[in-house]
Amino acid sequence: MASVVGALIFFLLYFPYMFVTDAGASVNTKVLASLSPPVALSIGAGLIAQLESAGQGVRFSTLNEAIDNSSMAQVLVMLLIDTLLYAGLAWYLDKVLVVGFGTRERWFFPCTRQYWQPRTSVLSQSELQDLEQGFDDAQPPSRHEAVPVEMAEQRSILVRNLCKDFKAADGKTIHAVRDVNMNLYSGQIFCLLGHNGAGKTTTINMLSGMLPVSSGDAIVYGKSVQREMHQIRQILGVCPQHDVIWSELTVREHLEFFAKAKGVSPDRLASEVDELIRDVNLEEKENALAGTLSGGQKRRLSAAVALGGGSRVVFLD
Repeated sequence: MASVVGALIFFLLYFPYMFVTDAGASVNTKVLASLSPPVALSIGAGLIAQLESAGQGVRFSTLNEAIDNSSMAQVLVMLLIDTLLYAGLAWYLDKVLVVGFGTRERWFFPCTRQYWQPRTSVLSQSELQDLEQGFDDAQPPSRHEAVPVEMAEQRSILVRNLCKDFKAADGKTIHAVRDVNMNLYSGQIFCLLGHNGAGKTTTINMLSGMLPVSSGDAIVYGKSVQREMHQIRQILGVCPQHDVIWSELTVREHLEFFAKAKGVSPDRLASEVDELIRDVNLEEKENALAGTLSGGQKRRLSAAVALGGGSRVVFLD
């Protein structure tokens, strides 16, 4: 199917060339048609053939030589413009048309200051109070152990009214996650319990940016999951249910790759990888291919990947 669609798109983009082959086509018409890369390439190929048949060839001296209101310089400029234009279009569509996993940007995101100049500060105290408004009062105090003051001051994640809805094949709305509220604290291990299909993985996927939030929000170290997921990813590690590793890479190569991807400096890379290998007790397997590891060792490697790169928050699914 992909090859058929690709061929069809190429044909449609090539079609305008049929209208600019006439010698009477104006410069502006050919420039406009050259916004289609196949057209620009075809015009360039035609010019090369004509210059070669005349015994001149394509040289710096012939770049600006006009033939039927076209020149190689014009073709090269249009190919450069096409490269920038379609690269920008691909970047934009990748942001707003997310298929499968990932969070999408609003269609007008290039026009927002927030995207180009993301704030470096955390939420203000008033913004945090707005999130808290009505939450504590709505919880029956008899059902919850009081949080020590010292721990309350180290709150790292606030989840408020988090919801995720899916559309079923019959058009009905499925509420996979509904109004989840919780506080998580630095230096603590939080366990999310629930039966199969309760929405645990869906909740983790929303908090890690793998799925867009239907409503509600979560604040991770002062950053909103809804609006500032890019900054959150820099301090986030995720160990999914299934191992995401490559059989052809060693344990050390895995950790080095993911550490570099998260921006660990070269002078700290070796020491951080050594520490991670020790933490998960894989010293004897650090140069072994991941495909030769046992199931438990692969799980430890996946956990080490999530912990690497200075992760302040780690989700273990």
